[in-house]
Amino acid sequence: YSALRLSPISRQVEELLSLVCSTIGCQDWDDRLDLTEFRFSKLTESNTKKLAQGVNQIGELRLAVEENTAGSWAHIASLCRRSLRRPDWALHACDESLKINPRNAAAISARIAANGEIGNLEGAERDYLRIESIKPGHTYAQYAIASARLNNGKEKEAAQPATAAYRACPTKPGALLLAKIAKANNDGNEFSRWLRTANESQLSHR
Repeated sequence: YSALRLSPISRQVEELLSLVCSTIGCQDWDDRLDLTEFRFSKLTESNTKKLAQGVNQIGELRLAVEENTAGSWAHIASLCRRSLRRPDWALHACDESLKINPRNAAAISARIAANGEIGNLEGAERDYLRIESIKPGHTYAQYAIASARLNNGKEKEAAQPATAAYRACPTKPGALLLAKIAKANNDGNEFSRWLRTANESQLSHR
């Protein structure tokens, strides 16, 4: 924790939050959020704007925990992955969501992504089979399993679900993912094509 004091205050709020969260090992959600807020506040006490932004983001998580619905836990999982860089916390949030609604597609998709990020491709593949039996062709799940495969050395198997997802829901991140897959497969033509596509202004960033 003391190493956080060496972090330059010029860093963005989300980066500082992820640094703080990397120091927290407890399993209880209230304890996690209390420690996150306390340590973030200490780290940013000289910068009122960043302090307020970080506390607001932590407050968003608190409200979602209190709401305690399948949807709110799926939202927590997304925030834990994207903002806090804690895929393990995201998995815990997914489990809470699926206790309430075992068929929640957002939570299962988030589990695919989180398992891929921690290197558990086998778990990600199980989650993908699960969602395919509930909601076949779910685009976020397809993007998530493609990313999980790419990040775990299965780049050849990543192209099919990413391409299917892009056809159904073309986005800039989807095009960038396909560019990464093409690069990993040493396909220079496809890499250039998808990179150009990603730079088209009309594509959604979501």
